[in-house]
Amino acid sequence: MGFHKDYFLKDLATGGTRFCSPLLVNTLLAAGCHASTSIPDRAKLWSPQNLAYQFLAEARRLWEIQDGKSSLTTIQAAIVLNIIYDCDTMDKIGRSYLLQAVAMAHDIKLLQASPDKPISKKMQRARAFTAWCLFAWDSMHSFHYRLPPLFDEAPESPLPAVHEDPL
Repeated sequence: MGFHKDYFLKDLATGGTRFCSPLLVNTLLAAGCHASTSIPDRAKLWSPQNLAYQFLAEARRLWEIQDGKSSLTTIQAAIVLNIIYDCDTMDKIGRSYLLQAVAMAHDIKLLQASPDKPISKKMQRARAFTAWCLFAWDSMHSFHYRLPPLFDEAPESPLPAVHEDPL
Protein backbone atom coordinates (compact mmCIF):
# COMPACT_ATOMS: atom_id res chain seq x y z
CA MET A 1 0.00 0.00 0.00
CA GLY A 2 2.96 2.32 -0.11
CA PHE A 3 3.91 2.82 3.52
CA HIS A 4 6.15 1.16 6.09
CA LYS A 5 3.62 -0.47 8.40
CA ASP A 6 5.91 -0.64 11.44
CA TYR A 7 6.73 3.07 11.28
CA PHE A 8 3.07 3.88 10.69
CA LEU A 9 1.84 1.78 13.61
CA LYS A 10 4.44 3.16 16.01
CA ASP A 11 3.48 6.73 15.12
CA LEU A 12 -0.21 5.83 15.36
CA ALA A 13 0.28 4.40 18.86
CA THR A 14 2.44 7.28 20.10
CA GLY A 15 0.74 10.20 18.34
CA GLY A 16 3.69 10.75 16.01
CA THR A 17 3.16 12.62 12.76
CA ARG A 18 6.18 11.74 10.60
CA PHE A 19 4.77 8.44 9.36
CA CYS A 20 1.09 8.76 10.30
CA SER A 21 -1.54 11.40 9.60
CA PRO A 22 -5.31 11.67 10.00
CA LEU A 23 -5.58 11.58 6.20
CA LEU A 24 -3.63 8.32 5.95
CA VAL A 25 -5.55 6.75 8.86
CA ASN A 26 -8.96 7.57 7.37
CA THR A 27 -7.86 6.39 3.95
CA LEU A 28 -6.65 3.08 5.36
CA LEU A 29 -9.83 2.64 7.38
CA ALA A 30 -11.90 3.28 4.24
CA ALA A 31 -9.86 0.66 2.38
CA GLY A 32 -10.20 -1.77 5.27
CA CYS A 33 -13.98 -1.33 5.38
CA HIS A 34 -14.12 -1.71 1.64
CA ALA A 35 -12.36 -5.06 1.86
CA SER A 36 -14.05 -6.40 5.00
CA THR A 37 -16.72 -9.02 4.45
CA SER A 38 -18.09 -8.35 7.95
CA ILE A 39 -19.29 -4.83 7.04
CA PRO A 40 -23.01 -4.98 6.26
CA ASP A 41 -23.96 -3.58 2.85
CA ARG A 42 -20.32 -2.84 2.03
CA ALA A 43 -21.19 -2.73 -1.66
CA LYS A 44 -23.50 0.26 -1.13
CA LEU A 45 -20.68 2.76 -1.61
CA TRP A 46 -23.10 5.65 -2.11
CA SER A 47 -24.84 5.24 1.25
CA PRO A 48 -23.83 7.72 3.98
CA GLN A 49 -24.64 5.00 6.53
CA ASN A 50 -21.90 2.82 5.04
CA LEU A 51 -18.78 2.86 7.22
CA ALA A 52 -16.45 2.88 4.20
CA TYR A 53 -18.35 5.88 2.83
CA GLN A 54 -17.88 7.75 6.12
CA PHE A 55 -14.14 7.11 6.29
CA LEU A 56 -13.73 7.96 2.61
CA ALA A 57 -15.72 11.19 3.03
CA GLU A 58 -13.47 12.19 5.91
CA ALA A 59 -10.37 11.28 3.91
CA ARG A 60 -11.57 13.42 1.02
CA ARG A 61 -12.29 16.31 3.41
CA LEU A 62 -8.78 16.02 4.84
CA TRP A 63 -7.35 15.78 1.31
CA GLU A 64 -8.98 19.08 0.42
CA ILE A 65 -7.57 20.69 3.56
CA GLN A 66 -4.07 19.53 2.51
CA ASP A 67 -4.55 21.71 -0.57
CA GLY A 68 -1.84 19.97 -2.58
CA LYS A 69 0.81 20.12 0.16
CA SER A 70 3.40 17.48 -0.63
CA SER A 71 4.32 15.10 2.17
CA LEU A 72 5.21 11.46 2.55
CA THR A 73 1.92 10.53 4.24
CA THR A 74 -0.10 12.43 1.63
CA ILE A 75 1.62 10.48 -1.15
CA GLN A 76 0.90 7.26 0.71
CA ALA A 77 -2.76 8.21 1.15
CA ALA A 78 -3.01 9.07 -2.55
CA ILE A 79 -1.83 5.56 -3.48
CA VAL A 80 -4.53 4.02 -1.29
CA LEU A 81 -7.19 6.40 -2.62
CA ASN A 82 -6.20 5.40 -6.14
CA ILE A 83 -6.64 1.74 -5.23
CA ILE A 84 -10.04 2.35 -3.59
CA TYR A 85 -11.41 4.23 -6.57
CA ASP A 86 -9.98 1.73 -9.05
CA CYS A 87 -11.66 -1.11 -7.15
CA ASP A 88 -14.95 0.80 -7.29
CA THR A 89 -14.63 1.19 -11.09
CA MET A 90 -14.05 4.91 -10.74
CA ASP A 91 -10.61 4.74 -12.29
CA LYS A 92 -10.72 8.29 -13.69
CA ILE A 93 -11.07 9.67 -10.17
CA GLY A 94 -8.49 7.17 -8.92
CA ARG A 95 -6.06 8.18 -11.65
CA SER A 96 -6.23 11.79 -10.48
CA TYR A 97 -4.91 10.69 -7.08
CA LEU A 98 -2.11 8.71 -8.70
CA LEU A 99 -1.14 11.71 -10.83
CA GLN A 100 -1.08 13.89 -7.73
CA ALA A 101 1.02 11.32 -5.86
CA VAL A 102 3.57 11.32 -8.67
CA ALA A 103 3.65 15.13 -8.79
CA MET A 104 4.18 15.25 -5.02
CA ALA A 105 6.91 12.60 -5.28
CA HIS A 106 8.74 14.82 -7.76
CA ASP A 107 8.11 17.86 -5.55
CA ILE A 108 9.76 16.28 -2.49
CA LYS A 109 12.37 14.47 -4.62
CA LEU A 110 11.13 11.11 -3.34
CA LEU A 111 12.88 9.07 -6.02
CA GLN A 112 16.28 10.67 -5.38
CA ALA A 113 18.69 8.89 -3.07
CA SER A 114 19.74 12.11 -1.33
CA PRO A 115 17.14 14.78 -0.60
CA ASP A 116 18.14 18.44 -0.32
CA LYS A 117 18.50 18.35 3.46
CA PRO A 118 19.89 15.70 5.83
CA ILE A 119 17.32 13.21 7.13
CA SER A 120 17.38 10.33 9.58
CA LYS A 121 18.05 6.75 8.52
CA LYS A 122 14.48 5.89 9.45
CA MET A 123 13.12 8.61 7.16
CA GLN A 124 15.46 7.47 4.38
CA ARG A 125 14.07 3.95 4.68
CA ALA A 126 10.47 5.17 4.75
CA ARG A 127 11.06 7.38 1.71
CA ALA A 128 12.78 4.58 -0.21
CA PHE A 129 10.00 2.14 0.66
CA THR A 130 7.30 4.57 -0.50
CA ALA A 131 9.26 5.50 -3.63
CA TRP A 132 9.52 1.86 -4.66
CA CYS A 133 5.88 1.17 -3.82
CA LEU A 134 4.74 4.14 -5.88
CA PHE A 135 7.02 3.17 -8.77
CA ALA A 136 5.79 -0.45 -8.70
CA TRP A 137 2.15 0.57 -8.37
CA ASP A 138 2.45 2.97 -11.29
CA SER A 139 4.02 0.20 -13.37
CA MET A 140 1.20 -2.24 -12.63
CA HIS A 141 -1.48 0.43 -12.96
CA SER A 142 -0.10 1.63 -16.29
CA PHE A 143 0.10 -1.91 -17.63
CA HIS A 144 -3.43 -2.73 -16.50
CA TYR A 145 -4.97 0.39 -18.05
CA ARG A 146 -2.65 0.31 -21.08
CA LEU A 147 -1.20 3.72 -20.31
CA PRO A 148 2.40 4.90 -20.45
CA PRO A 149 4.14 4.78 -17.07
CA LEU A 150 4.43 8.05 -15.19
CA PHE A 151 8.08 7.51 -14.23
CA ASP A 152 11.00 7.42 -16.65
CA GLU A 153 13.36 5.77 -14.18
CA ALA A 154 13.28 3.64 -11.05
CA PRO A 155 14.06 5.17 -7.64
CA GLU A 156 17.77 5.78 -7.00
CA SER A 157 17.71 4.20 -3.54
CA PRO A 158 17.81 0.43 -3.26
CA LEU A 159 14.59 -1.18 -2.09
CA PRO A 160 14.91 -1.55 1.69
CA ALA A 161 14.34 -4.96 3.21
CA VAL A 162 11.48 -4.43 5.66
CA HIS A 163 12.55 -7.31 7.89
CA GLU A 164 15.96 -5.67 8.45
CA ASP A 165 15.98 -3.06 11.22
CA PRO A 166 12.20 -2.51 11.05
CA LEU A 167 12.10 0.12 13.77
